[in-house]
Amino acid sequence: MIITGRGCHRDIIELADTVSELRPVKHAFDAGIKAQMGIDY
Repeated sequence: MIITGRGCHRDIIELADTVSELRPVKHAFDAGIKAQMGIDY
């Protein structure tokens, strides 16, 4: 089973075999570039 989203409850993390966290290092949004149709949605 794959569960995605933010704010995962600690109980789910404890039950899981693998937990990964994705975090932005550099993102266009931070530079003021808005989402573009066909690329971001």
